[in-house]
Amino acid sequence: ALSALALICTGAPELTIWRTVAPREGARPVKLSVEGKTLTYFALDGDGASVRIKGPTRLRAYVRGHFEEKTPASVEITVSIAMDGKDLDPRKISSRRSKTSTYAENGHGSKPGARATLTLDVPEGEHTFRFKSDAPANASFSRATKKKRSLRTEMTPAEFEKAVEEVYEERERTW
Repeated sequence: ALSALALICTGAPELTIWRTVAPREGARPVKLSVEGKTLTYFALDGDGASVRIKGPTRLRAYVRGHFEEKTPASVEITVSIAMDGKDLDPRKISSRRSKTSTYAENGHGSKPGARATLTLDVPEGEHTFRFKSDAPANASFSRATKKKRSLRTEMTPAEFEKAVEEVYEERERTW
């Protein structure tokens, strides 16, 4: 009750709005179908993909593994990131086969992984970030805007009659 009272008194928390950032020339596009929408991701294997962005802001890379028919249900991927040519600490992600997304073109039995999010702080000035992976993977990129939207909090009952699996914006959870 106290947390609900605090929410009423302070208002709902604000959520950052993110805008898509297109990679620089040379990035290889990959079309995905996610919940009926066609989205463009970019291949991280091979030469990878680079993004030029002005800071200060935050940059997100939404990374998805690539699964062939015989690939295990989950794979470990290391994403190497460089800012202005200087290597940053690599990021490891665990990718599992997506239940909600498919390749929109040339899938031929392969499937993208579920989305993992990498968030980077971009310092003052204009910077180029290069993303590469040690295994087949794709990514899309977005930057934080100064705009915010209100985040409403859901109230959860203390008892449940049954659990229901929900998939919303590619996040799977059980209620």
